[in-house]
Amino acid sequence: MREDIRERIEMIKRGEVPKGYKKTKLGIIPNDWEVVQIKDCLERVDNPVNVEAERKYIQIGIRSHGRGLFYKEEVTGKELGNKKVYWIEPNCFIVNIVFAWEQAIGKTTEDEAGMIASHRFPMYRPIGNRILVDYLIQYFMTSMGERILKDASPGGAGRNKTLGQDRFMKSYIVCPPYNEQGRIAEILIKYNNLFFKQDELIKVKQRQKKWFMQNLLTAKKHLSGFKAKWEETNLTDFLAEVNQKSVKNNEYPVLTSSRKGIFFQKDYFQKQVASKENIGYKIVNRGEFTYRTMSDDGNYTFNIQNICEKGIISPAYSVFCVNEKIAVPQYVYYMMNNFPFKKYIKILQQGGTRQSLKFTKLCNISIAIPKFEEQKAIAKVLATADKEIELLEKQLEQIKLEKKAMMQLLLTGIVRVVEK
Repeated sequence: MREDIRERIEMIKRGEVPKGYKKTKLGIIPNDWEVVQIKDCLERVDNPVNVEAERKYIQIGIRSHGRGLFYKEEVTGKELGNKKVYWIEPNCFIVNIVFAWEQAIGKTTEDEAGMIASHRFPMYRPIGNRILVDYLIQYFMTSMGERILKDASPGGAGRNKTLGQDRFMKSYIVCPPYNEQGRIAEILIKYNNLFFKQDELIKVKQRQKKWFMQNLLTAKKHLSGFKAKWEETNLTDFLAEVNQKSVKNNEYPVLTSSRKGIFFQKDYFQKQVASKENIGYKIVNRGEFTYRTMSDDGNYTFNIQNICEKGIISPAYSVFCVNEKIAVPQYVYYMMNNFPFKKYIKILQQGGTRQSLKFTKLCNISIAIPKFEEQKAIAKVLATADKEIELLEKQLEQIKLEKKAMMQLLLTGIVRVVEK
């Protein structure tokens, strides 16, 4: 970061006004930027549809978190019934008033010409060259913009938090010169496109992994070179419960097990939430499994402890190990967290509101498993898929951080952009 930008940021943090800037009700902004009410930038567009029973219509929807518009299935006017709908006008700011607080906003284009929108999706056309819709959408993705949408959506959760359109229109926003709005929007939209492309790639990889699990872990498909019949095996043949317990407080690092894996508790919660009196906590050695024996929803996650040589975990968890002469631990991990295995667990569950799955009951399950070498091969394929997804998710997080930084700099005027 350039030294002049760093100095400007530090000055603004201290409440000082840098040269070329001014103090406003929305903070310190460049001298040639304005603070304006939304009603001075946008005007409501209202073109109701005279619905014809036999005509076919395509309705639009609006995704939350600034993900834009999507199209619904084509319907006839008869199917619409008495529903109030309006023709889409291109180049308008559009909002879902029910989920505005969740940033369900978007921009209409020529692609939506001839489509219709519910009365819950009011449209607003820019007045003259005061505001650019692309800029406005990016502004509402900032914490400042999100606050406007939430403040104008009073009420409880979900459908009770309806956007008050009058209050929304009276809200104040920061408005740069028109040409600069365009450059800001252009830069941030590039980050959006990178984000959505990366997000879609992750979903593709996740679907691919799901296919592998559904087919390779159930013998519906076999990897090349493996044809041997799988043998029905009871879990007691390769799983054994471990009941080592700590004999002094904080003897080993306190762990927590979640649906995303095992973590050091102090890192997962930014503090240790377990009691300092943790004598009798269960010891989990590297390579051993753990799961919580009680569940509110009947879903159980089985995790392998691979973050330290020894850790301790609440007695509410069961700890067990795998006989590595019979089964590959990584294969067992994928097998036990696969949907078909979960169906076996449903049969074994006990209790009322909270479900219980003791290790002795778990071991009543019999399941077909492949020979050792095929287990290794399947585990390798799935572990590779996990590593690919993890790498893509880290890259996605980096894109998010970079965009957030750019938004903070560009949408406050700390960094200026000029027209091409």
